[in-house]
Amino acid sequence: MECSRRNQSAFSSNPYVTIVSPIHIIGTLTPGQSVWVSFDVNVSPYAAIGSAVSLHNYVHSVTQHDSRTWTVKIGLIIEDWETGNFTKFPWQKGGDAEWKVTDSISYEKIYSAQSGRITNDQTTNIYLNYNVMYDDSISFFKRVSSQLLVDKLKFYIDGNMIGQWSGKTATTFNRVAYPVLAGPHTFKWEYAKGHVGKDGADAAWVDYIVFPPSYLTTVNAGGNGYACGNIPYQLQGLAINYDSLLWTTSGTGTFSNPKILIHYIQQVPETFLQVVLTLPFMLLA
Repeated sequence: MECSRRNQSAFSSNPYVTIVSPIHIIGTLTPGQSVWVSFDVNVSPYAAIGSAVSLHNYVHSVTQHDSRTWTVKIGLIIEDWETGNFTKFPWQKGGDAEWKVTDSISYEKIYSAQSGRITNDQTTNIYLNYNVMYDDSISFFKRVSSQLLVDKLKFYIDGNMIGQWSGKTATTFNRVAYPVLAGPHTFKWEYAKGHVGKDGADAAWVDYIVFPPSYLTTVNAGGNGYACGNIPYQLQGLAINYDSLLWTTSGTGTFSNPKILIHYIQQVPETFLQVVLTLPFMLLA
């Protein structure tokens, strides 16, 4: 017995990601038979590093259909403190002493973040407010040298403690990872001391944090182009995660619809005149 003829299609949710040939004709399949179908994907150089794309695959025949969606990150959003400070992200600090960037111990390259110097019954922390675009995960490498079961490195998501570590593990960094749902979150790393005593270096280190996809607004007006006389010129803007936009021009051309990404500008004679088109936007609330 043979199954009916099948077609397979792929779609991208991100305008900065295009599928070269989105439709494939699979042909007739017999029971138990499987085939591989490959799709070539182009990512615009203007795509924001750390954003994401949702790829939707749809397979259908005369009598059957199926679909699946994958979310793929475009590059990685990483904090490894190789800037030598806390300026790469809007980090905030709290507790009784400030964390610092150190070059004495690191997981990779030169720097890591080290807990502040505190005494008994004190805490020191860093935290970051972060808007996650899709369900994903956060991972980092941590290292602790402390009094076992008393002085601890703790990791929180939205005020909920997800993990804690103590003891003299200062000879190595260990990686941990936790799932994160889409939406705004607060990630916090805290070193907390107990009532009495100390051991080891009495500190904790964090390095090479890989964040989930960020909810980023990205806008690009497109590449350079040429138009002659009154011939309409097609605009090819790209944008994602925005509320509204409005094209403007430094010339005298008029837009067919200045509030949408892809449309036409009607040129007027501007001999040897350079015209700059801009694409301001409004962020989502």
